[in-house]
Amino acid sequence: MSHHLAGRLDAETAQTLGLPPLVDLTLKTDIEGSLGSDTFRLQYEWLRNGVRQIPRRTGSILT
Repeated sequence: MSHHLAGRLDAETAQTLGLPPLVDLTLKTDIEGSLGSDTFRLQYEWLRNGVRQIPRRTGSILT
């Protein structure tokens, strides 16, 4: 299943397929430097109600 298709599943269908439940986190991203340069960095953090969280992750699956 593609990432695009998995991202479009509703919670019930995802659960039926054995995928983990939805999470109530927001992914915030930012970049530093220029794309393609040696100084390029992608910064990210997970937030719940504006508070930084550190979830365990395996690939695109949060636990």
